[in-house]
Amino acid sequence: MGRNMGALQTSQAVLDALVVEDDPDIAQVVEEILLAEGHRTVLAPDGRCAMDRLGQRVYDLVITDVRMPYIDGLALFRWLRVHAQG
Repeated sequence: MGRNMGALQTSQAVLDALVVEDDPDIAQVVEEILLAEGHRTVLAPDGRCAMDRLGQRVYDLVITDVRMPYIDGLALFRWLRVHAQG
């Protein structure tokens, strides 16, 4: 990773991020980057689990894989557009 990480590096706000990724190694890398920038993270291993987590609270940021078991990332975002709070 380069030193310039764009908006994450210049942001002063602490974000609550949901990371939806079925590969644990990739999920860990994304989580480490977000934590290093001072953000809070919650992990979900697939779209179905992400929907459960999104039903429990509001997140500032959702980062998702596209191809996952059960419910893929595109279906998750379609669902989120319909069910988003606020």
